[in-house]
Amino acid sequence: MSAHRLAEWLCQTGALRTDAVSVEALTPLQMDRMRALQCASTDAYLELVKANPEEQSRVIAACAPSETWLFRYAASFEFIRRLHQRTTQPIRALSAGSGGLAEPSSIAATLAAAGLPAESITVESIDQCVDAVRAPNVFAGMLAREPLPSWANVFFTPVSASTPGIALRSSLFSRIACARGDLRSCVLQSRYDIIFFRNVAIYLSDSVRTRVLTRLRDVLAPDGLLFVGHAEMRLAEQCGFAPVTEVGAFVLRARRERTVVAQPLRETTFNNVVRATEVRHLSPAAKPVPAREPLSPLMLAQDAVARDPSNASLHEALAEEELALGDSVSAEHSFRRALYLEQTRESALLKLGMLLEQQGRSPEADRLRARAFRAHLATEGGAR
Repeated sequence: MSAHRLAEWLCQTGALRTDAVSVEALTPLQMDRMRALQCASTDAYLELVKANPEEQSRVIAACAPSETWLFRYAASFEFIRRLHQRTTQPIRALSAGSGGLAEPSSIAATLAAAGLPAESITVESIDQCVDAVRAPNVFAGMLAREPLPSWANVFFTPVSASTPGIALRSSLFSRIACARGDLRSCVLQSRYDIIFFRNVAIYLSDSVRTRVLTRLRDVLAPDGLLFVGHAEMRLAEQCGFAPVTEVGAFVLRARRERTVVAQPLRETTFNNVVRATEVRHLSPAAKPVPAREPLSPLMLAQDAVARDPSNASLHEALAEEELALGDSVSAEHSFRRALYLEQTRESALLKLGMLLEQQGRSPEADRLRARAFRAHLATEGGAR
């Protein structure tokens, strides 16, 4: 029942990086879907996937998990709230590759907290996976794993006495439009003041990533903002975006092309041509090309993660660089990403535990240290 053939086909489509396609992730999905769809063989399921775009989206989602929750990267939303506190015009936002309703709901609540009335807020949510598009307005467990910002509490209410979790206020939820679509070809409205495209680009092949980011740049308003994942800043810069300085927000704007003002042509004479030729021969290095500034350790770590997003050790190394710069928010996310990829990674467990201890989050730190101890014992036992 191995999903080797399914993985081979997914690699051939060119949608994802080949190193992001995991047989281990696809095999349980394949087994579950074969039972649900009553497929007699893996070959029959593969043929169904090829013919059914919705089923294709489930397969892709298995290798590119959304990893989203309410107000992930809280600094991003705080930046939006501050920026739009004096905004009087309607705001249109796009959550591209949303992975569910947590991200678009966070955007809507943030704009409401900035003072915009509900009727001035439009949030469009697009995801290729049909399950993400049909997600209910309920946030519990991992979708609400972090405390809400204090200013956001008023926009969420308990679901019910018998159902755990919280829900976005209905007046704001009605401002979110969800649609299933492939970002390579789906219709995008212009212009968006805010676009979220977070923790998706790292899974895409180079050609698909460039195509999607170029499309997003084209529909972003002149002063609009693009929010990406912490390991995707360099990828966005390579596609025409410039970073905005805001610690922990991971935000960029479309890079504006420099306007070249045409200079009047000088009168062309024999003497001018000779004189210019003499200058070139006498001083060939009159304007030396400046040396390229070397990449910082942080940029090198980000590049390494972008090249190999499934490598837990690279995410841990990125976390250490972020921590060295005092960006504890980004460091925590990088450590957690490393542990998502390798749950028993002892060094990442200990380092994250130390970080949380410094923040006064002792119960969480204790649990991480206990996990590290169990991982250590398991490693020692296996070595004997």
